[in-house]
Amino acid sequence: VLCEFSLDIAPGESIALVGHTGAGKSSIARLIARFYEFQGGSIRIDNQDIRSFELSTYR
Repeated sequence: VLCEFSLDIAPGESIALVGHTGAGKSSIARLIARFYEFQGGSIRIDNQDIRSFELSTYR
């Protein structure tokens, strides 16, 4: 469960998710890739909710 989590990545910027086992790195990656559906909040790319994208095109 992620509470009050915010991540802003500028266009062209690369990031790395690092942390201890169980910290949520893989969960964040899976949420961004839409392998998991989330129940609250939003994930936005260019200010558009990723749930509005066609899944096959998005991946």
